[in-house]
Amino acid sequence: MAAPGILGNDSDQFGDTLSTTIAAGAAPNAPYIADALARTSAVQGDYERAAAHHRRATSAAPQINQFANNFVETLLKAERHAEALDVSTKALTVEPHDQRAL
Repeated sequence: MAAPGILGNDSDQFGDTLSTTIAAGAAPNAPYIADALARTSAVQGDYERAAAHHRRATSAAPQINQFANNFVETLLKAERHAEALDVSTKALTVEPHDQRAL
């Protein structure tokens, strides 16, 4: 069973977002935090904010293709296909055999 969120229920999206935002303030260049914020924003449908966080994550750690793959997923959901192709192409230069980036 999941631990209760800040407001006391199991599906406390506000508490999760708040905790992640506080963590990002404490370590603004941490790519894992930026990626978590990006995925949270994407789930909420805020693709512009998600893209900004994804850019921070991929800039801070370009060698971690998972961040680029998550960025591509968000861009596809936002129907930004050309940008998704560009990010995916760059990810393939880092790891040419990454099946998810293909």
